Amino acid sequence: MPAKPRREDASFDLTSMIDVTFLLIIFFMCVTEMAHIEYENLTLPAAHQSVKDSPAPPRRQVVNVRYGYGNGPERSEIVVRQRVFDETNRLAEFLREQDRLARRQGQADGIDVKIRADGRAEYQKVQQVLVACMKAGIARVSIGAAPSPR
Repeated sequence: MPAKPRREDASFDLTSMIDVTFLLIIFFMCVTEMAHIEYENLTLPAAHQSVKDSPAPPRRQVVNVRYGYGNGPERSEIVVRQRVFDETNRLAEFLREQDRLARRQGQADGIDVKIRADGRAEYQKVQQVLVACMKAGIARVSIGAAPSPR
């Protein structure tokens, strides 16, 4: 009588699946952190008619005007993605380049700009951001505000 083939226990090696799972978790943690890096911790001014921010357009550029970082009477600075802009022309060139890049990538309308200014910041800095947007040819500009207490 021929010998019966021995039955081996089948098992799965889950090591590679666990490795991939941990890599995905790390990736999403990093991406989530990068998505919020452009939002500085600011005290936004309150507005009676503020509306909840809708999902950001695909190519929104956030420009922060933060307070308390300069020496002397002018204590506000313009920051985009943790990069400080001292001159309006440099900011305008940066925004123009971002707009060109968005158009090359198929975004026909270019970029939107959202200005987030600390309530204590000098308005002159906000005005410089608006001038830079004008020089860059960007017409879709919004200003961040906190809802006022009712």
